[in-house]
Amino acid sequence: MKTLRLALIYATAIMGAVQIQAQISVGRLTNLSTRGFMDDSIIGQLKPMIVGFNVSGGPKTVLVRAIGPSLSMFNVPGLEASADPEFPDAKVGTYFDIYLNNQTDIRRVLPIDYFDWADLVEHFYRYQDMVLAENSVGAFLPIQGNYDSVNVFPCDAALYSVIIRGTGDEPKGVVLGEIYDMDYETNPTSRLTNVSTRGLVMPTDGETMIVGFAIEGGPLSVLIRGVGPGLVSFGVADAVRTTTLTLYDNTGAIGYNGAWQSPVSGKGANVIALTNATQSVFASVGAFNLANGSDDSAMVVTLPPGTYTAIVGGKGQTGEGLVEVYDLGVAATEAAVNAANASR
Repeated sequence: MKTLRLALIYATAIMGAVQIQAQISVGRLTNLSTRGFMDDSIIGQLKPMIVGFNVSGGPKTVLVRAIGPSLSMFNVPGLEASADPEFPDAKVGTYFDIYLNNQTDIRRVLPIDYFDWADLVEHFYRYQDMVLAENSVGAFLPIQGNYDSVNVFPCDAALYSVIIRGTGDEPKGVVLGEIYDMDYETNPTSRLTNVSTRGLVMPTDGETMIVGFAIEGGPLSVLIRGVGPGLVSFGVADAVRTTTLTLYDNTGAIGYNGAWQSPVSGKGANVIALTNATQSVFASVGAFNLANGSDDSAMVVTLPPGTYTAIVGGKGQTGEGLVEVYDLGVAATEAAVNAANASR
């Protein structure tokens, strides 16, 4: 009888573990956004904001936005430009180019009710056309008549870059670049797997580089990096010399790292796992390596569904930086969740 009782206990435990594992529904990234500082005011030293994103698993439809003037509704210092006596009516705003594999310019999107120049054919999207798309993904609506730029973009599985610049005479200021997954509910095989933004790391809170992302459908493990010194080997002479990386959810800061091989600190009540990044993790998602002992920052974190923000700082310094978020995939997420469940 005792043997039977023990056997039933073990069988129940095994079935429970199998059930926990079977219940894991791995989430996906549905919104990737970056706020940073863009400067087109110094000829020959232009500093656009560059947002890269990767689509894996098949074609996908995305909503791409470059928001500048409409950030005023959130009390964010917006774009500004010098007065141009030759063009006194020139409007200050944003426009962007989309590049395939960082090489082929496949689309230019301008403001003025979303004028789109693609394949040398002019397309015109009304404000109300974009409102329908923005409402479908829960995006806030830009102020009608502002010179923000928005476009719905069907894309294949590939790497894309969005180069955000300004309109008007020598514009500069804070801009928001956003990528929304428009068909994640009906297209389960195709995923947004990475966002990376290169721009200026500024010492002022209102101008610093911020990346936001949303997870839906279940927990997800992600790699987040704030790269400064690691850009020097790619010829970025004015890269920020050190970076810090702070992760937030709606309760406040939940993770911090000041150098990628130093301990990652902090863990919120809802965070499933929070660990250091390693070179093997970088290799698993195709990210370039960071030098041993460098002052670049990184963390690996497993998070439940929700919205999150990572802020890259430079410890009071200014320079070019790169912020990245990578989807670590189903296997890494399942392993992290199962390990967290086993430790409880």
